[in-house]
Amino acid sequence: MSVELVCPHCGHVNRSVGVFCAQCGQRMGTPEMRRRRERAAAPGAAGSVLRLLLLLAVASAVGLLLWPATVTPGTADETLAGACQSKVAGLLAAARAGGSAAAQFSEEEVNALLATRLARTQGADRAEGLRLALHALRVDVARDGVSAAVLAGHGPIRLSYFVRGTPEVGGGAFRLRVRSARVGHLPFPGPLAGWVGGKIAQVVGEMENERGALDAATRIELEAGGFRLATGQASP
Repeated sequence: MSVELVCPHCGHVNRSVGVFCAQCGQRMGTPEMRRRRERAAAPGAAGSVLRLLLLLAVASAVGLLLWPATVTPGTADETLAGACQSKVAGLLAAARAGGSAAAQFSEEEVNALLATRLARTQGADRAEGLRLALHALRVDVARDGVSAAVLAGHGPIRLSYFVRGTPEVGGGAFRLRVRSARVGHLPFPGPLAGWVGGKIAQVVGEMENERGALDAATRIELEAGGFRLATGQASP
């Protein structure tokens, strides 16, 4: 700790103890008349260390929340994927012809199709520009809603996206009314949930036939582990 003596005549800060000012040469008076300013370097350094530790703690907490959660994809299975594609093609053909059709889809078939498509798509695991690399996809179906999970990334950075919502069909467009969403382990409330849903739509947007069948659907009925999709006047 050091003592600084401020000259009452010129205001110069004298960093050594003395009777006369080093700047103007005037007598600075008795010690009782001097204005002293004490500098304590230790408290300032301690404050900087505490701020740094706080920033590191916040960064670590955010990093852990965004750390990719596990996405367990389906198994690429040509037989199951082919069965799913045949059902999709039938629904799409009936819709284009103005007819009616219905098909039952199992969770296993859907995930097999997603895994097979991902394995077949050249460069799907490479990011280009703003397009994310796609590493894993999964869909889970329950009576009260559908959950979609995607593991995607750009370069060495990987993020997992999760959306849960209620599917809505009719009017020529398939919609997922998002009820909850998260990135990694971090929940995204309110309008931000739509952003997560948009990311998932981005990575599966090239599945034209499947999207076409969903857009053409007039009714959907959810059940544990699967769903029934209908076009035209076909009963769900």
